[in-house]
Amino acid sequence: MVSAVSFDVLIVLGCRVYPDGSPSAALLRRLETALELWRTGRVERILLSGGRRWGGWREAEVMREVLGAAGLPQRSLFVELRSLSTVENARFCREWLRDQRLERAGVVTSDYHLARALRAFRELGVAATGIASPSPPLPLTRRARRSLGERLRRVTDRAHLTWLARGGLGP
Repeated sequence: MVSAVSFDVLIVLGCRVYPDGSPSAALLRRLETALELWRTGRVERILLSGGRRWGGWREAEVMREVLGAAGLPQRSLFVELRSLSTVENARFCREWLRDQRLERAGVVTSDYHLARALRAFRELGVAATGIASPSPPLPLTRRARRSLGERLRRVTDRAHLTWLARGGLGP
């Protein structure tokens, strides 16, 4: 169940898209969480963040199609198509928030990814609230691989954030 907090915007982070353009199960769970918040009136704007191409399909565009098909009006859906990583999600969403003069953001991502995503947003000055979309139980070997992958991504995120803090690519 999603909390009763309202947001100026809900940011949904991208995830794998299959070669036929259909969203992965993890991406569908993120979209279901966003849809629940929108249907309960806790958010009017949803920023879909993800420029990575999976085959010919970009994450944010697939998310917009799925939410549009679920009944969300296109005027409520915004896309950020430049990010290719969690740090870039945070960086480009921060720019969008500033341009729109919005402050209260909720970030929707998978439960196993939420801490790392919030760390990136907060390090870039976005005081976002995390909203986890639950993952199904995994066998021990898959959990261990996921945990190792998350630790490796934290290291690369840290290096990327340090580089940005030192002026990488300008303001």
